[in-house]
Amino acid sequence: MKKQILIFCMFCPLMSFGQIYESFKHSDSINHQWFGDTAYFFVENGKLQLEGPQSSSTLYYATQNAICDSVEWNFKIELRFNPSSTNYVRVYLMSDTNNLKAPLNGYFVQLGQTGGRNNIQFFRQQGTATTLVFSGVSEFSSSSGLSVQLRIKRFADGEWHVFSDVSSRLPITPEGDPFVDSTFQKTVAFGFYCRYSTASRYNMYAFGEVKVCPMEPDPIPEPPLIIEDSDVIISEIMFNPPTGSAEYLEIFNCSEQDIPLSELRLGRFDNQSHLSGVLVITTDSELILLPKTYAVLSRNPNILPQFHNVCADALLVTMPNMPALSNTSGRYALTRKDSTIIDEIYYHSSMHFALLAETRGVSLERINFEKSGTDANNWHSASKTSGYATPGCPNSQGVSTIDSDDLFHIYPSLISPNNDGKDNILTLSYNVETAGFTGNIRIFNSNGRMVKHLVKSELLGTHGTYYWDGLSDQNTKLPSGVYIVIFDIFSLDGRIVRVKKPVGYR
Repeated sequence: MKKQILIFCMFCPLMSFGQIYESFKHSDSINHQWFGDTAYFFVENGKLQLEGPQSSSTLYYATQNAICDSVEWNFKIELRFNPSSTNYVRVYLMSDTNNLKAPLNGYFVQLGQTGGRNNIQFFRQQGTATTLVFSGVSEFSSSSGLSVQLRIKRFADGEWHVFSDVSSRLPITPEGDPFVDSTFQKTVAFGFYCRYSTASRYNMYAFGEVKVCPMEPDPIPEPPLIIEDSDVIISEIMFNPPTGSAEYLEIFNCSEQDIPLSELRLGRFDNQSHLSGVLVITTDSELILLPKTYAVLSRNPNILPQFHNVCADALLVTMPNMPALSNTSGRYALTRKDSTIIDEIYYHSSMHFALLAETRGVSLERINFEKSGTDANNWHSASKTSGYATPGCPNSQGVSTIDSDDLFHIYPSLISPNNDGKDNILTLSYNVETAGFTGNIRIFNSNGRMVKHLVKSELLGTHGTYYWDGLSDQNTKLPSGVYIVIFDIFSLDGRIVRVKKPVGYR
């Protein structure tokens, strides 16, 4: 049984500002006085519903409203039929009379037209003549009906914006470009206008919450997430874990933005160097890799603390379908959702520190996060003092590129390549004014004998970095003492530059 709307709240504070707000949540009270065919409109189930005569009819329901500059209208239309040019609904945004059946001056939107396309149409009405001003881009045709939320904004200069959404949230989808119509500058009413020539449509119109108020600012959209190359890198590999433990890949967020792990994929290269088997890391959109932090990917990450010193704030990610990591070699990539590569690595068991008697349970750590993960010289065995692995923690062998105004710079001045995690690796950086030089880096003992030819006639860029693990060309540990690093560069026009740097070796 429908319940008529009887109570008018005379002291609603909204009315003192000329605004309209009706939630239609209660069947026994409303905030405003409504005019028109009130006997046929009632509130039920949180909606304003129509139950008109079971014959061809035109019915309206209007309330007073005087604001129309820098204002927005929000309301919902629900129809249980597909509207047409003879069975349609109008919502009058502006009218110079409360009687929406009479000749009037104002604006309305309509759903229902010839052809059944049913986009949002915006009309200007002058007397009884109507002029189509704007048509929206969305189509709302459905044999079972439609439900659409509308948000319409009018600025003081007569510029209009029309938005729609098929959900109950605030509509933010534009129906097209803004348009200008400032023919009418005043209004006295807002209202609903229902026209049906098919008798069975008599109870198939409903309207949701109505709000007419001064314009509210648009929600600030979230900036789109753009993951650049090398924003996230693979920083550590455990491909031959201790017995009973699990393999893992550690990744690091080099960027300054939060990156949902659901935005990343892990891919593997096949024997023909084709990226295949690109896998979702996680579907959990709430797993966020914060800036300058690590995540550990493993089929069984929860077992890792039993074998390694895992940092307390490490993000352990269960990836049940993570591919097995070969004990000899492998090539992997982090990608975006569309499989474009963000970072790529290559590893081989021979990249472990040559003096290690056993490499089971020892991870390979990326030395410099700014250098390529496919450079074999950019990987080193994790240190003994770190427990030979650092899942979720800063790498024991990690270094950064050394910035220097010198042509050639080495760091530290004393190395002790015993894999204890301290000063194991010598970093050698160069800066030259122009490209096109060829370089050599050789290391000599105090007797003048070359023990390591680190760089052999390599084409140099304007700057770069190399690393020496302290081993000879024969992969043997050298005696303690002072060694001389010689950096030679040659240009095609005959320029030759030589720089010598001493390094202590303990």
